[in-house]
Amino acid sequence: MATSILPQHEPVVPQLIPVFLLNLKISPEPSTIYKDSVGDRVLNLANVVDGQAIPINNSLGLKFELSSITGFDDITETVSLGISKLDCKLYGKTPGGSGVQIKYPGLIKLLEPTVNVLMNKSTLATFEESYVTCNPTIVADSSLEPEYKWVQSENLFGKGRFIRDDSGTLHVQYYIYIVR
Repeated sequence: MATSILPQHEPVVPQLIPVFLLNLKISPEPSTIYKDSVGDRVLNLANVVDGQAIPINNSLGLKFELSSITGFDDITETVSLGISKLDCKLYGKTPGGSGVQIKYPGLIKLLEPTVNVLMNKSTLATFEESYVTCNPTIVADSSLEPEYKWVQSENLFGKGRFIRDDSGTLHVQYYIYIVR
């Protein structure tokens, strides 16, 4: 490759701007679908029975809000690596009643604070001590409110954690960011 076309310096590091918090209630506890000791994999299913996308005030004035989120997540653990890969599909409604689908891949590193929450040995893994990520894409029906249409044309990133509420029910929470 000709060196004349290579960049002379690295670009400024992109800024991540938080735009909404995704809070998902999982019930019952994730269940094992199969264990494949030869393939070093375990498939677990998490049912999302309720959730919401809560807007976060941000410098771009972007807003996104959903309620009554349901869906499921196929979570494939690679035991020898201590990771789980996510394949999540969610469905919810905007305040105006528009139907929305959120799909995301993601990665969980099974670090001790996260495992302790999943095993019900503790109630909280902080965002800082967790490696729980997602990369959501969002599609909606044609009645989507104009102020929410931006979500369909952005690359979204999520930084998450697991937490248990006062009744012991498992939740996963993600701060969802856009890149600028």
